[in-house]
Amino acid sequence: MKNKNLFVPLVFFFAFVFYTILLFHTRGNFPDIVKSFDLRWATIANNLSQNGTYSYGATDSHGTLISTFSTPPVFPLLYSGAYSIFGHGEIADEVMKFITIYLCIGIMFISYHIGRLFSYKVGCVAAIIALMDFSPFYWANNYKTPDIVAAFLMSLSIYFLVKFVKFKRLNKYIILCSLFLGLAALTKPAVCLLWLPLSVFLFLFSYKIHRNHIAKFFYPVVLFLIIQIIFIGGWKVRNYYATGYPEFSSQSGSVLLFWNSGYLKSYQEGTPYWPMKLRLMETYITKETDKMDEGAQNLYFSRIGKKIIFGSPIDYALVVLKRIPKLLLGSPPPDYLLGMETRENIFRVLEIRSFGDMSSFPPPLKTLWVNGCYSYVLSWGFIKSHLLWIYLMSCVGIILMFKNKSDYWILIGMLIIIAGVVAIASPVSQSRYRAPIMPIFYVLSGYGMVHLWQTVKRWKNSEIISEK
Repeated sequence: MKNKNLFVPLVFFFAFVFYTILLFHTRGNFPDIVKSFDLRWATIANNLSQNGTYSYGATDSHGTLISTFSTPPVFPLLYSGAYSIFGHGEIADEVMKFITIYLCIGIMFISYHIGRLFSYKVGCVAAIIALMDFSPFYWANNYKTPDIVAAFLMSLSIYFLVKFVKFKRLNKYIILCSLFLGLAALTKPAVCLLWLPLSVFLFLFSYKIHRNHIAKFFYPVVLFLIIQIIFIGGWKVRNYYATGYPEFSSQSGSVLLFWNSGYLKSYQEGTPYWPMKLRLMETYITKETDKMDEGAQNLYFSRIGKKIIFGSPIDYALVVLKRIPKLLLGSPPPDYLLGMETRENIFRVLEIRSFGDMSSFPPPLKTLWVNGCYSYVLSWGFIKSHLLWIYLMSCVGIILMFKNKSDYWILIGMLIIIAGVVAIASPVSQSRYRAPIMPIFYVLSGYGMVHLWQTVKRWKNSEIISEK
């Protein structure tokens, strides 16, 4: 019993030590890795803390900053708080980097607690699987982006959703689930549409449990929706009064046209994506669009993008499905795990300056292996094998959970969340976009591994008994 009580603290202590060592290793040896190239959120946070305006930096004719609604507010507000406390310099950036990196351990901890709702072993396995996934560390260390924060908030929402469905149907669990989902939506736009399928899920689940009690049937659904309206609707109201446009994010139009529609047109014409994107930009970014304000430009791009996508819904669905492997199996190059000399040797073999030069295509592993870069190839193989193992065991977990009536509704809720995020993020397919759904895969794979092992043990025991 004592070993059981010590196991989980030891796992998380090891995770803390390992992440700290890896953090200082990358910070000291590979400054090009820890440098961020996406400053959108930091720019807004800087203007917010210095000028009190939620602005991307654009000004009107009087030199006054123009409010933006390009990104939801949670991550810029966190960054703005860091700037207000530590000043506008590297210290604030380092603090935010430390926070996001250690949030990875928080995701691991919550994954353990979600798995713990099924059994102690499932929780432990889910935590270990999360510990062995190196991609979240890279996303947190290398980008000033909200993906890890959104994943942390999403994992909390999933925890309370599972707790509501599996145990007592207490309304406080639905309140907390909706609260953290709302915060996740105000962190990452890809999460903001999950409220609709989850509302339907809660409606059906409540109907099954409380079909004869109308008040108990509607109450959790209404609570969930009210909180979502406050968060998502409140942000839209803010955008309307600040900019005149009641949209959630002004990035949606350019994403729909130049990314989602770009991949669709690329698939239909059989041409590479990047030339297609440049073609779309040359066609639709004109002198007239340059004169438009942020909201009008967003609506213009959005209207064209929707017209292209809705004109070929079947082809678009195929593009989404085709891009799912890129989303789920994509991973950053593991050079940050290696020594400086090894990394320089890899650069020499590939004749590049940084791994950013090869971000759009897989590394030539055979070339690296032949030239003695064994550690890189083995590291890359481990990361990909671990991801494949997660998804394979998740499939096993889905099958076993589907057969278990007590976990059937939990499985439906998890699959709804996965399907919703994948459907939105798949065409663009940057690996960090899968961060909000990885806690679900950790738990599903832990569930599959534990129950599969128990099934094998029962089969072996029955074989021994039959032989006797």
